[in-house]
Amino acid sequence: TWSHTDESHNKNYHLMKTNMCKEKGIRLIHLFEWEIKEKYEIIRSMIQNCFGLSTSINAGSCKSKRITSKEAREFLDKNHRQGYGSSASICYGLYFHNELVACMTFRKVKNKDEIELYRYCNKLNTSVRMGATRLFEKFKKENEWNTIISYSDIAHTSGKLYEKLGFEKLYETSPNYWYVKDNQILNRISCQKHKLKRILDNFDENLSESENMKRNFYKKVYDCGSIKWILKND
Repeated sequence: TWSHTDESHNKNYHLMKTNMCKEKGIRLIHLFEWEIKEKYEIIRSMIQNCFGLSTSINAGSCKSKRITSKEAREFLDKNHRQGYGSSASICYGLYFHNELVACMTFRKVKNKDEIELYRYCNKLNTSVRMGATRLFEKFKKENEWNTIISYSDIAHTSGKLYEKLGFEKLYETSPNYWYVKDNQILNRISCQKHKLKRILDNFDENLSESENMKRNFYKKVYDCGSIKWILKND
C-alpha cells in the first residue's frame, strides 16, 4: 500500500495498467494490501474461482427463494469482499441441499424510480453456474421495476456478469480513493471535510479535506473506478 500512494502514482495509475492489460487480452485483478489482511479467505476464494478450481453446482439443482435481510447479512459478511454493506430491502438466495450457496440483494435508489442490484456472491470456494441469472430472473418476475442499475468494481471484476444479465454499460466513474496511515484505512466518505474534526488530531477549518489529511500524515491510494450498468423495462 505505502509504495502505491499518490506521492508516487497519479490517480489513473491502476486504471492505466488495467487498460493496458485489457488491450493484450489479459484480465488484471488488483489486490490491495488491506484486503488480503482483512479478507484473506474471500480473496483466496475469488482467485480460486478465476482458475475454475471451485466446487461447481448447477443453479438448476438449487431452490430459489426470498430471504430475510438478516440471512443475507450473515451470508454476505462471510462470503462477499465488501460484506453486506447498506440495508437492502429485497434479498434472494439459492439453496443446495438446504444450504444457502448464493445470494443477491437489491435496494431502492433514494428519490429515484430505480432499483439497484447491490450485492451478489456465491459461498466461499463454490461456483454456482447460472446462479446470478436464476436469482435475477426471479427478482424481475416477482417485483415491479422500471429501471435497474448496478456498479461493477473495475479493480476486481470484469463486468461480464452484467452483460449476461442483459445490462448495458452506461459510463465509467473516476477512480475512487482511500486514505492510509500505518495500518489504518479510511474510505473517502468517512473523510469528508465536515467529519474530519472528529477523527483528526490536527484539524484546520481553512484547509481542504486533502490538505487536512496530508497534514495528519495520511496518503491517498486510488483504485480503478467503477462501471455503472443499467437495464430498462421497456
